Amino acid sequence: MALLLNEIEPLKQSAMADLNAASDLPALEQAKGNWIGAHGKFTALMKQLGSLPKEDRPAAGKLINQAKVELESVLASPPRRTRTQSRAAEGTQRLHPACRFFDAPAAS
Repeated sequence: MALLLNEIEPLKQSAMADLNAASDLPALEQAKGNWIGAHGKFTALMKQLGSLPKEDRPAAGKLINQAKVELESVLASPPRRTRTQSRAAEGTQRLHPACRFFDAPAAS
C-alpha cells in the first residue's frame, strides 16, 4: 500500500500544475481528462485498489477521492471561470450559449 499512497500526492501536485498551466478551454479539458477522466491517472489508481490488501483499501480510496475533489474544486474555482470569461470577451475563446446564460448577471 505504501507505494500506492506515495504516488497520490506527487500526482495531485502534477495535476494541479497542469490544470493551472492550461491556457485555454481545450487545454484545460485535455488536462482534466488526463487526470480525472475515464482513462485518467487517478481513475487508474482507483482500479489498482483491488490489488491492495482488504484492510488498506478504504484509506487509499479516501486519499484518492480527496485528491480528485481538490482537483475538481480547482476546475470550478471562480478565478478559472473569470479567466475563461475574459478570454471570451477578448474574442480569443467562445463560450457555449448556456455558459453565457448562466454567467450573465441576474436581472433586478
